[in-house]
Order: sequence, then C-alpha cells, then structure tokens
Amino acid sequence: MVSKVAAGIVVVIVIVVGGAAVYMLMRPPGAYELFYDYQVGEYCVYEITTTTTMNDAPMENISSTYSMKVIAVEDDEITVGYTSTVENIGPPSYEFTIENAEVAMMVTMTNKGEMISWEIESVVPSECWDNVELYENYQMVWSQLFQTIYAFPEEQVSICQEWEKSVEEEIPWGPGMYMTLTGEGSAHLVGQEDVTVEAGTFDCLRIDYDTSVSGELTYDNQIFTMNMTLEGTGWYSKKNCAEIRSTRSMVMSTEADNYYRSEYLSETVSELIEYVTV
Repeated sequence: MVSKVAAGIVVVIVIVVGGAAVYMLMRPPGAYELFYDYQVGEYCVYEITTTTTMNDAPMENISSTYSMKVIAVEDDEITVGYTSTVENIGPPSYEFTIENAEVAMMVTMTNKGEMISWEIESVVPSECWDNVELYENYQMVWSQLFQTIYAFPEEQVSICQEWEKSVEEEIPWGPGMYMTLTGEGSAHLVGQEDVTVEAGTFDCLRIDYDTSVSGELTYDNQIFTMNMTLEGTGWYSKKNCAEIRSTRSMVMSTEADNYYRSEYLSETVSELIEYVTV
C-alpha cells in the first residue's frame, strides 16, 4: 500500500506545479503582488520529466505532456481546462490499470492558487470513466495539499523577502482512510532571471520553496507515520502570467509500528514548450 501511495504522488505534482502567475505593481518600488493574471483563451503546453527511487532502487522514469487553457476569469476566481493522458496506472488499493485514457478536466481556483473545485469533463475511451474518476479524485485531494504549499501570499513581497505558511490537509491513505498532514513551509522571492525554454526566453521572477509536513494514522491496531519534505524553485513570467520552468524535489518516508520503513524520492522538472496568447 505504501508504494502505491507514493507512486500516485508523481502525477499530482504534474497537476500541482503548472500555471502560477506574477503581476508586478509599481507602488511601492520593488514590491510585487503574486497572483494568477490569466486572460480567457491563454493556452500553455508543458513537458514534465520525473525520476523516482524507492528505498534507493531506481524506478521507471516518467515523461509526459499536458495542456491547460484558461476558460473563465471572474473576480478572484479562474477556471482552467486541463487535458492529459493517463497511462498504465491506478489509485492505491484498487486492482485495475488505466491504459491510454485521454482525460479532460475543469479546475476552478482562486487567483492566489488555492483550489476550489474540479470536475472531469470527458474520458476517452468512455469505458475507462469509472476507473479514471477514482484515480483523478484521489490525485486532486493530493493536489489540494500541494497547492496549499505553493499558494501565493496575500501581502505584497519584495526581492529577497521570505514568507511562511502553515499546512494542514487530509490525504487519502486507502479505502475510507485519511491521514492529516501538518507542518510549516517557507518561500523566498530570490530575484529576477531570464529563462530560456522551448517556448522562448522569458523575463522571470524566481521563487524558492521549502516545506516539511508529517502525519500519523492508526488502523487495524497499527500506527502508520509519514514525513515529507519538499524543496523546489519556480520561475514565473513577469509579462505573460505563466509558470515557465520549475524544479521540485520530494522525499517521503513512511513507517508502520517501527518495523517497516520505506523512503520514496522524486525529482520533477516542468518546462513550458508552447504558449499561445490572446
């Protein structure tokens, strides 16, 4: 069960790291208000590469692409359509495999990056709908955790400024089981950098992240514990309101009653390969 939970996180990161935007304010000088500033019709395609190990043993590397299109912008809420392909995977504790299913989803979030709701729009082939729904619902619960970590602050921030945030989220741990993860995180607006990716060269703001969370669950007279650390960097375009590149490192260790321990490591790189303005 532990290894399946860990494997599921890889896809979550794909959804969680895409799309943050930065808007520059002129007053006061050098201060920035960080938020999604998308326009309806903006379209991005990202390439994601993830390498993983379990207990120091290499696992299969994963490369994929996904697209996102801004559907609606109303006040402080943004609705984005995502299209991706789910291949040869299933949620933990369910014995099935999803093969080559193309999934379209609608996700609504605040302009600070906090998720409000999600809905599956279509699954091709349609006979995979039930399996994909179970899988995506599991993934999106994890996505709420990651979006809490990477959400932008309400206040303006300046170059070299750090800010902190508290984390408390429930994550699935099997059928009918949830573990509450709590912890502290910090973010640091490092500065301005030019970043070149396949979609072009962008003037960006660089933000570094560092978060640690942990939780405990008692089930069937056993105590399960989990500790997770997340470190990463995101480069966000100052002009066209898109995440241009990100690197994320996650270490998750799990233990059951001090006799079973597992450590999962993932390294993920996301890059913008296509961008269409309105």
